Amino acid sequence: MKDCDRADWRSSPDSDHLYDLTKRLQEEIAKDFADTLGMTTVVLRAGHVVDGREEVDPQGRPLRSIDYCRGGWVSRYDLASACLKALELRRAGYSMYHVIGSTEAYGPFDVAMTEQELGLTFESRFEEYRQEN
Repeated sequence: MKDCDRADWRSSPDSDHLYDLTKRLQEEIAKDFADTLGMTTVVLRAGHVVDGREEVDPQGRPLRSIDYCRGGWVSRYDLASACLKALELRRAGYSMYHVIGSTEAYGPFDVAMTEQELGLTFESRFEEYRQEN
């Protein structure tokens, strides 16, 4: 069962608490609109957004100097592509997709489904920034 389908989901207790909570509430609203009103809704769960072409974070720091969220990055260009693909999606009801460019995300998240169902090809994979195990 995916965490988005669990009734007992809890937000993180750390400094990301409000961010996690409001993001989750938006997903629940989208699901409710689909279930109750018959609307088509698409949720994109984006990873930590960076610039994959310039290889910098939103503050302009080089990715090599960033430890935060390694393995969970998505290039802003790939996220923009995912948004366009989601607008073209012809599927009724509620859909949720993880948009994370790092190949490390394939294990914990169903990125392959995102690629397949949206027809998305990630430009940035961040292989050179893989976390050491």
